Amino acid sequence: MSWDRLFIVWGYARPFFGHSGRIGPFTLPEMQTECLRVLSQELDIIPAGKFTAARKEGTQFLLEYRTEAGEMIVREFERVVVASGRRSNVLSMDIAKSGLKLDDRGLPVYNPQTMQCGNAPLYLTGDANEDLPLWHEAYAEGRIAGDNALIFPESNPAKRLVPLGIFFSDPQIAMVGKKYAELDPNKIVVGKALFANGPRHKIYDARDGQFSVFAEKESGRILGAEIFGKGAEHFAHYLSLAITHSMTVQNVLKAPFYHPCLEEVMKEALNQARFQLAK
Repeated sequence: MSWDRLFIVWGYARPFFGHSGRIGPFTLPEMQTECLRVLSQELDIIPAGKFTAARKEGTQFLLEYRTEAGEMIVREFERVVVASGRRSNVLSMDIAKSGLKLDDRGLPVYNPQTMQCGNAPLYLTGDANEDLPLWHEAYAEGRIAGDNALIFPESNPAKRLVPLGIFFSDPQIAMVGKKYAELDPNKIVVGKALFANGPRHKIYDARDGQFSVFAEKESGRILGAEIFGKGAEHFAHYLSLAITHSMTVQNVLKAPFYHPCLEEVMKEALNQARFQLAK
């Protein structure tokens, strides 16, 4: 998703072929709907289906794709970009001979609080473990592993970071804390706000998107958020701090929100959550 604006600027024809029907990481259904609606305005997105053939013919690449509805699409391209993930180099090291317990991917099982593989003096971090291929997570894992390696065979389990993911699309996508799909709908409230109502977003004419924040019904504690719109990267960092310190919706709303600023959209979503908590 971070490439979408570049394709537009470069002037390339850029159909996006999906597999699952989902776009982006959102798990709240209406966030998925809004994301697909907005991005489809500039991008040729075919969200659900599968490739049935791919081959090179001369200087062109021919792709055959069957949509979820059964329509067959055949197109030729000069270049094809495939987003297929990455594989750990550990898999090429005959790690099975180490005697370590392996998971179903063939990678060593490790403790995420220490990064240690079983009781061995071996620590698996960053891209090597294939779990959280994000720079800030790799940095934290390296520190955790180093701290524990220095006191081996003792260990000092660490608290992991609040989950944080950002897509530099336009508008931006951000996920922080718990996803909606990971929560019990009966035990939370969902505060929502449209970016179209944000005073600063109106000034920027950046009206697309939605902010959804999840709070524990019993305590008001902020658990997570799914965000789609201008400034999402900053809102996610703001809320990651709140979640790290177990802050409630009421706690955050005691802070000032300058007018007009992007953060007023977040304030509206938090207020929507507060109104539900008061019932």
